[in-house]
Amino acid sequence: MSRKHTAKEFDKSNKWLAIGVDLAKYDNTIVGITEDGEVQIIECISTADLLKLASEIQPTTFAIEPCNGANILSLNLQAKGHEVKTISGAAVKDWVKVHLAGQKTDRNDALALAHLSRDTMLKPIRTKTVAEMRMQSIYAARKQLVKCRTSILVSLKGMSQAWGVLFSAQRRNLKKMRESLESQVELLSQQVVDALIQMIDSVARLDKEIEALESVMKDQLSQDKRAQRIQSTFGIGFIGTHRLLSTCGDPNRFKGPKSFAAYYGLVPNNKSTGHNYRVGKCSCHGDAEMRSCLYQSAAVLYMQNAKHQLSECSLKQWIDKKVSQKMLWGKMIIALAAKLARILWALLKHDTNFDLSKAGLSRSMLAQKTN
Repeated sequence: MSRKHTAKEFDKSNKWLAIGVDLAKYDNTIVGITEDGEVQIIECISTADLLKLASEIQPTTFAIEPCNGANILSLNLQAKGHEVKTISGAAVKDWVKVHLAGQKTDRNDALALAHLSRDTMLKPIRTKTVAEMRMQSIYAARKQLVKCRTSILVSLKGMSQAWGVLFSAQRRNLKKMRESLESQVELLSQQVVDALIQMIDSVARLDKEIEALESVMKDQLSQDKRAQRIQSTFGIGFIGTHRLLSTCGDPNRFKGPKSFAAYYGLVPNNKSTGHNYRVGKCSCHGDAEMRSCLYQSAAVLYMQNAKHQLSECSLKQWIDKKVSQKMLWGKMIIALAAKLARILWALLKHDTNFDLSKAGLSRSMLAQKTN
């Protein structure tokens, strides 16, 4: 059993095998393991003091969980010459359950991180670059404004309906909505009309703010050569392209197209046992926002084929085959989204534009066609 003791500061002359950091908003808990197997614990250390400590000790491995602020801390530690491994919270929880009887405390989490960082079989989470973090911040800001706009519109239509003033669920002409409310001033009173018109003005203001953020997103894409290749794919717009480039990283880190689809949770869970090979529901791992974009792109592609707007190609033949087999619509969209993900990986991997004649072909058939 390793010796453990709580300290106010680490001995900077020691050689540390690994340091686990349980992050908090202000004070963090860190656990270090020396080459002699000794475990030292600091239960309360600020992020600034942690970075100061990192600059004074010899290069080692830091392990953190993927919580808020972990990415920028990882970049700062890497700049000081340390290796940083971001380990999933599920792995930490399982380690604590097995080795520490499920007693989940800040100290135990940091200890679990320190030990898990030495596990060569465990795959850490990739640290995002500064450019990717900027893209994700713009995306998140736009998403929040869209949620606010939707919430205001739903509330406005609900309050108007209570007075018998009906607005179509599919349309949102703000000018006509304003005129409809002003025409009912005798029933609603001027104060109620003014309050509802303020909500309409808020929607108009949010429209402009969302449009401004979308312009920023397009400017970010214009600086990336990969964006044009991705947007050449059927059904992929600038929103999906923006999210993809901020999450996928280097395509060469994936073993193949199936690994790329699995990275976004577009493969079934494996529940095989013995000689019985069984698959479950879609894993839904990875970035949910990108997976949603792929679902929407797949739905657009499916509707294009249903309206006979998709040119004859292997991809169209594949869709028609699945339709003839009466595949459920939900399964069809997931399968088509996975196929789109594999196509996007090929575009990023080989630096090429989308070619409809090659879409839907297997790798063996594609190799024959290329030769």
